[in-house]
Amino acid sequence: MKAAAEGTGTGGWSSVRRDRVSTATQVLAAVLGVGYIAAGVVGAALDATGGDRSDLAFWLLFLVGGGALVLIGTFALGSPVLSAVCTSVGALAGAVAIFWSVVVPMLALALVVLSIFRARRAAAGGRTVSRA
Repeated sequence: MKAAAEGTGTGGWSSVRRDRVSTATQVLAAVLGVGYIAAGVVGAALDATGGDRSDLAFWLLFLVGGGALVLIGTFALGSPVLSAVCTSVGALAGAVAIFWSVVVPMLALALVVLSIFRARRAAAGGRTVSRA
């Protein structure tokens, strides 16, 4: 109990907060990234474009591309700045495609904020972003 009151050991509360931010970023990125890819594939497969197929490229580029950028930026890149940029661009691209849902753009903005916060913490500590 005393360790919890003192901030769980040597890292203190800042390391616990950093772990929470990193975990929250990774969970939200996984949900949005996989969700964007699934929405793009299902939308293309079920012809969600209204029959004229003119919006198919839009769906595939913004949703599947955005989902891939979110996943790559969060889990594959080690550079904090490049990771935040890639994750943010992907999150916003996917949100543009399904802006009408209201919830997804809010989650995308939360992911942008979390990824920037995570990158700033990693850059301040002179580290790469944690991947897992």
